Amino acid sequence: MRRERTPILLVVAASRHEAARAMEAHGLDFGCMESIRIVTDAYLLRRWSSGTPYITAFRETWGSTAETRMLDDVLTLRTRCHELRPANDRDLGPLMRPVREAAE
Repeated sequence: MRRERTPILLVVAASRHEAARAMEAHGLDFGCMESIRIVTDAYLLRRWSSGTPYITAFRETWGSTAETRMLDDVLTLRTRCHELRPANDRDLGPLMRPVREAAE
């Protein structure tokens, strides 16, 4: 019996700490890590199939080291070539933290 493929969401960031901040900023549930891949190296962006969704945050704070510039450049290039795409609400919905009822 074939197992159903789970959609993968990339979290692209300069470090694992920045990735956690990006996930928090987007309201993602840390319990859904089996569907999330953290990418902190430009080289690791090459292996993902066309149309893989990603999130990122705080790109302006990544710094200006050669590694972070390359990560930013490769992400921009792969997005412009439609090889990667920014995640939309449909991609993020199943990975969001449960919202508690405000009025109880």
